[in-house]
Amino acid sequence: MADMSAYAGLATGGRFRARGWLVFDPARAASYLTPFRPSKVFVWDDRFLPLRLDEVAKTELAFLEGCVEVEGFWDGEALLVSRWDEDAAVDPAVASLRVLAQRVREAFVHTHEEHPDFEAFAATLGKHPSVLAMTHIALAEYGRVYVLSSPEPERVEALVAQGSAGPVVVFPSRWNEAQLEDARALVDSVPADQVLKIGEATTDRGERYAHALVTQLPDGFEAARDLLPEGIVDVRPWIEHVSGPITSPDALDNGSPLG
Repeated sequence: MADMSAYAGLATGGRFRARGWLVFDPARAASYLTPFRPSKVFVWDDRFLPLRLDEVAKTELAFLEGCVEVEGFWDGEALLVSRWDEDAAVDPAVASLRVLAQRVREAFVHTHEEHPDFEAFAATLGKHPSVLAMTHIALAEYGRVYVLSSPEPERVEALVAQGSAGPVVVFPSRWNEAQLEDARALVDSVPADQVLKIGEATTDRGERYAHALVTQLPDGFEAARDLLPEGIVDVRPWIEHVSGPITSPDALDNGSPLG
């Protein structure tokens, strides 16, 4: 029998949403959702979210590979899945990079060939105190383009103009180094036993931000996050609360895929 202590805070009858990978336990003949990419060999983890699937869901999801977003009602032992969508399960960091690539494509002006010394020059730019983040995007039309994010974009653009020519775009950052350090410290303050994934990623404007996937948001976390610039911290609960307990079983919409 699965250890249900990890889901003691879920309200019976409440609607919840989670994103992850589907796994099947042959010993229990049961389906679960996991926030971690599963291995080919089934290994039990008490953080698995137990799923209750009807025949429609079993058929639709049986051949699914990759991530899926599921939504349903917690019945006290499992999530009674009523809606699912593989398109909504794209990692937020991946989605941000796709938007960033489009922004770079719109902003980049290809006017000259890359100087032989540009790579070395780009490395020095990435270490400049005015550059808060540097990444690169591969565009089919131009190849690799460096993206610099800075709270002082005019200063960085002047540095770029003085150096070796090459594919580079400068975007303004909505925050500075001190604020980013505060964001990192806030994410690091989440108790280790509540953290599933933690790290940093690039926003759709080229900025660095701190992110984590947690079992639950610690008390006071949202108030502390509101003191920082919007977008600098992305901490989400693994299982998100969508609505409170339902009063009638007629409200269930079993087997209705998300459109």
